[in-house]
Amino acid sequence: MRVAELTAVVESFEPQLITPVITRLYEELWSRMQAAGLRASDAAVAYYETPRGR
Repeated sequence: MRVAELTAVVESFEPQLITPVITRLYEELWSRMQAAGLRASDAAVAYYETPRGR
């Protein structure tokens, strides 16, 4: 099993703020995987967490 992770910071958990950011992250991930000759074998997963100190 291989796991790939990209991260970004968003001001809040509001969908209108998260959606554009996560869309760009998935596009970047798929691009990097394709360049490496890899493909996803199962569903993609996203998770959210509150940064420490907030």
